[in-house]
Amino acid sequence: MKKMILALLMLGVFAMPSFAAQTTVTLTVATDGTITASCSDSNLPRAFALDITVDSGAIITDVTGLSGDYWVYPGSIDINTADGSVNDVGAAVCSNSYPGTLDGIGTNGVTIEMGSLYVGAGNAPSLPGVVCKLIVDKNCTATIVENTIRAGVVMETPSEDPTVTQSGGAISLDCYTGPDYAEWVVVGKPDSWCNVRQCHGDADGIENEYGAPDPFTGEYNKAWVSTEDIGFIIAGFRKTYTGSEAWIAADFDHTNNEYGAPDPFTGEYNKARVSTEDISELISYFRSSSVPTDCLD
Repeated sequence: MKKMILALLMLGVFAMPSFAAQTTVTLTVATDGTITASCSDSNLPRAFALDITVDSGAIITDVTGLSGDYWVYPGSIDINTADGSVNDVGAAVCSNSYPGTLDGIGTNGVTIEMGSLYVGAGNAPSLPGVVCKLIVDKNCTATIVENTIRAGVVMETPSEDPTVTQSGGAISLDCYTGPDYAEWVVVGKPDSWCNVRQCHGDADGIENEYGAPDPFTGEYNKAWVSTEDIGFIIAGFRKTYTGSEAWIAADFDHTNNEYGAPDPFTGEYNKARVSTEDISELISYFRSSSVPTDCLD
């Protein structure tokens, strides 16, 4: 049996439009994954049915930051048929059991369906406004298109067919969440710092083998901080960082350290991202059986 609000939406709001486009609806993707909607005139969107895909990685967990104005989720809302109350608002992300629906959370594409239901112009959605936010597992570019099977973007005047455009799309993750965030930004947000052991001497993020193999098992000893990490130290020791050198992974203390004698005229010291302080950190955990994993805390 059709649920009450879903029936209203399907009969009155999701009617297929027939007139030429009069309104432009722009969906903007911010670098943090937030999707906002704006409208070129006062004929606001009543509902969104959108296919959202990313070109790398996956959309993880549920979409967040959902609009309070577009709170009706026609694909899964559960209405009490006796009194019209809402038993369960459902979810914005649609189940892929319905034809023409993307695979969903944990994959590279989701279909979302969100509608508004209000009485009185004073309660209308406020646009520009946030629709939702994508949580992704790596840097990517998101693309949004209308899901035409579910009627796409439907306007308050349902006979009007809007032009739907997209702005932005690149989503960049801040993978570094440790205490030296400002320094991470200064050196260009290198991925190598997004390693839970990097600040303790693990430049390459690999548990490297060393020594001779065990004569019985053939297995090698392994260490997160080993000779391979020394290579990063050597490559960048007291050199000038220009913003792209891989040896920035050896800046274990995340500091542009002073070294040498001060300039006799200015009193200033030379500085380097990789210096003796970083060597000391590597020595502290060199081939240690236990390296702390707190660099992103």
